[in-house]
Amino acid sequence: MAIAPFTLHCANPRCQTANSSHDAVCQRCGTPILRRYLWAVGPGSALPTEVGTLIQDRYYLLGDRRVLDTCPGLLPEIPPPEGSLPPVLWPYLHLFPYRCSVPQVYGLMGGLDQPFFLLEGGPIYPSQGLALQADGSYRQAEGELMPSLVEAWPQATPQRQLGWLWQLARLWDPLAREGVAPTLLNPELIRVEGAMVRLLSLEPSPQPNRPPDLAQLGQTWQPWAATAHPSIAPFFQGIVARLLGGGIHQLDQLLPLLDQALALACTGQNLEIQVATCTDSGPQRQQNEDACLPQGGTFRMTRPGPQSITLVCDGLGGARWRRSG
Repeated sequence: MAIAPFTLHCANPRCQTANSSHDAVCQRCGTPILRRYLWAVGPGSALPTEVGTLIQDRYYLLGDRRVLDTCPGLLPEIPPPEGSLPPVLWPYLHLFPYRCSVPQVYGLMGGLDQPFFLLEGGPIYPSQGLALQADGSYRQAEGELMPSLVEAWPQATPQRQLGWLWQLARLWDPLAREGVAPTLLNPELIRVEGAMVRLLSLEPSPQPNRPPDLAQLGQTWQPWAATAHPSIAPFFQGIVARLLGGGIHQLDQLLPLLDQALALACTGQNLEIQVATCTDSGPQRQQNEDACLPQGGTFRMTRPGPQSITLVCDGLGGARWRRSG
């Protein structure tokens, strides 16, 4: 995605130098330029529509609800201590253990008619992010939304399709407890990054006293069953029929079926793991106190098993603490 140059401040709190958004490192201190892409949640009518608008003298509007923090070294605005946290934010905090799929609250964005809150860790391609195209090649996609599951579904392998379904099923109960299960019924909010399911934001139930059930999940899955990979289509269509008919009405009935299907789909598959390691002392330290296994600067192919472990040890400040201890 081509973005016109604009000012992006260094994330080093002792520097804060203004750089061009096209710079890779700070022109003053050499710190890598941090590009933090965020998703704005709030009333859409209150959000500017012109790309390039700088909101609150800080947040650069990329389009839709995507913004880039141009001052990533400064703390974002947060609710005042004397104020109560907006109820809409509590589910994000409670679902922190599921942060691989659920974005987290970054801060508030003022300067508009109505306040917005910002989410980080959402399905937006990061700096140097690459998107897989239909022909198998990759293109630069920094700052763009990752594809929806619906978009990626037809080209996915049966193992990947089953993996996505398993992740959605696993998220059902935690999201239901927080009153945001309708998120999993809205295909626009369900994004994917390779094998991972990534939710764009959480959608509260319009009727908290009448939460959705698994039959409604079956309704959401029904169109996907029609275009599932031929090797799993009969199984998936059967799952959907049982969800719609009430034959599966609890999660502990659904997950074992998906587990079994995944195990069968992976039978006979040859899986290889590429392991590449590298450590660096950084711009200010002369001695590299980090360590990794395999040894830094190596690359190897391996297979799943007891020999495929990779270890990383962050040694920042370790030598100083050892000497003082």
